[in-house]
Amino acid sequence: MRKFFLSILGCVAATVLAAEVFPDVHAADTSTAVLVGVGLALVYQLLRPIVKILTFPFALITLGLLYVLIDAGLLWLVASAIEGYTIDSFGWAIATAVLVNLMRRLCRAMGRK
Repeated sequence: MRKFFLSILGCVAATVLAAEVFPDVHAADTSTAVLVGVGLALVYQLLRPIVKILTFPFALITLGLLYVLIDAGLLWLVASAIEGYTIDSFGWAIATAVLVNLMRRLCRAMGRK
């Protein structure tokens, strides 16, 4: 349960930071970015493991780079489902997905004893 809350914290922090720092990632307000972060954390917990299992053979061929594209696609899906949070290009979705994964790892590392 603790890992799940740390994952939510990392996703929320990254989506808010991406909306502030990246020029082509826009949020109507901070609460919209927080909502996207929570939605992304839920999608990561529910859909991401299934997609990773289904695409594992292709991920071996691409040395894991496919997972970055999967994360960007899931982020794009969540951002398109919530009004007020837009990502102008898939390249910025990839950059945001990398930021989300870095923030999730950082939050998990800080949560370890």
